[in-house]
Amino acid sequence: MYGLTELGGLVAGESVVVIGPGPIGLLAVAVAKSLGASPVILIGTRENRLKIGQKLGADIILNAKR
Repeated sequence: MYGLTELGGLVAGESVVVIGPGPIGLLAVAVAKSLGASPVILIGTRENRLKIGQKLGADIILNAKR
């Protein structure tokens, strides 16, 4: 949360792009959504992890392989 709010200056209503749905990326999706970011965009190549990201609150999912 510190990285998004203090270092990144995230305020509710701003958009967030997360590249890479690994464990840290998925955590970033969940935290960004809980802080009111909108839209939260997740970009990755692993379909199973993109689906998890969607369940965690990502508004837009982009598969980089397509």
